[in-house]
Amino acid sequence: MEFSGTFLAVVAVLVLLVGAAVAYIAFRVLRKSVRLAIRLVLAGALLIGALVGGGTLWYYALGSDAAGKSPPARRR
Repeated sequence: MEFSGTFLAVVAVLVLLVGAAVAYIAFRVLRKSVRLAIRLVLAGALLIGALVGGGTLWYYALGSDAAGKSPPARRR
């Protein structure tokens, strides 16, 4: 089954949004129990993870199509 570029782009955006939501929820939950610096580092790490995951999916969605190459004319 081959995924289309549009589908993977939508999945990449959803991964980014879910990751941002998780970072926000973690920031709010840890608000009263942990110092500000630690909260910001944790929320930033979660957000960077979401950005990397979304960017990776976006890259593969828009990447080159290796199946579009024609087979060689001669075989050894």
